[in-house]
Amino acid sequence: MENNIKKEQMTACAYIEAIIESCQRMQDKFQPGTSQHTLLVNRIRALSLAEKLMRTESIACTQEALIQALVPIRSIIHKSEKALMHGKAGSASAQRLHRIVHTMQLSEMLIKKKLREFDPAM
Repeated sequence: MENNIKKEQMTACAYIEAIIESCQRMQDKFQPGTSQHTLLVNRIRALSLAEKLMRTESIACTQEALIQALVPIRSIIHKSEKALMHGKAGSASAQRLHRIVHTMQLSEMLIKKKLREFDPAM
């Protein structure tokens, strides 16, 4: 069971790396200070934190950084789920969106788990 979880996390890490690379390429297309650029910066920061949490649970980060990381992760989940509702079931796009949702839900779970170290009530 533990082995399956680690395998799933490593697969998710690879997928997050690909999303980060895509965001970094897009970042160059927007002027710093614009809302699109800021969105990508925040998304890259959140995804990087999630990736580190998947690789090792003993990372040093602040409670504030974890809380801030939840916003872009939840946004990706919401947008992907909304796109799934409008897309064709079983298509390549739908499969990609399912992977994104699953990976982001795993990321959200790990961030919340790390947040509970600061405040067990979370």
